[in-house]
Amino acid sequence: MFIKKDKNLSSLNSRDYAYQLLKQNILEFVILPGTLISENELSKQLNISRTPIREALKVLQTEGLIDILPQKGSFVSKIDIQQAEDGILVRKAVEIEILKQACVKFDKKVWSHLEKIIQKQEKLISQEIFDVMKFYELDNEFHRLIFLGVNHEHIWTKLREMAASYDRIRIIEVIDQINLDIVLNQHKEELEIIKNGWVDKIDQFMQNHTHNFLKTIPYMRQKFPNIFK
Repeated sequence: MFIKKDKNLSSLNSRDYAYQLLKQNILEFVILPGTLISENELSKQLNISRTPIREALKVLQTEGLIDILPQKGSFVSKIDIQQAEDGILVRKAVEIEILKQACVKFDKKVWSHLEKIIQKQEKLISQEIFDVMKFYELDNEFHRLIFLGVNHEHIWTKLREMAASYDRIRIIEVIDQINLDIVLNQHKEELEIIKNGWVDKIDQFMQNHTHNFLKTIPYMRQKFPNIFK
């Protein structure tokens, strides 16, 4: 099993290093769903003991990225479509309320950061070598900042805890470069809604946003059948 290392994580303690590196490799599909995770092999590759690796695997299990099966071992979980659909429905309900609050009162100090994220994503799309994870990270940061702008960043953190399957489908979208222009246009539309206080447009906007995600799932399941439950 190959692990892509990241020198930016080298300052972390052993458990956090193992956790962040494994999560990064799982989300980037370096380690594919269904792969058996060998603690001994990881210990040798990462040059750390098995204890922090075992602790990291338990955290990843709570996030839905690892299945720990008695007498069999630890496996990268396959993508659970039902879990992904549940996650997007919860997020839709929460984001509708967040956007309504943002239309009434929004921290303007956050605004320039949101506009810069859109500019960075536009630049990424135009580049010959497309940085998948950078685009994905900017997308997450865009939404986190909207929650921050109404002083509810902790809710965003809670939503992230149930986003394992949803996130991996989103990353496949980015890898396959599906709907990237739609994502950018939705970000721009979201800012216009907040800027102009268009509360009456929020429900339809979120309905379209959810629909665009859900309609890609059958295509992905057909194209990548081995990574789904």
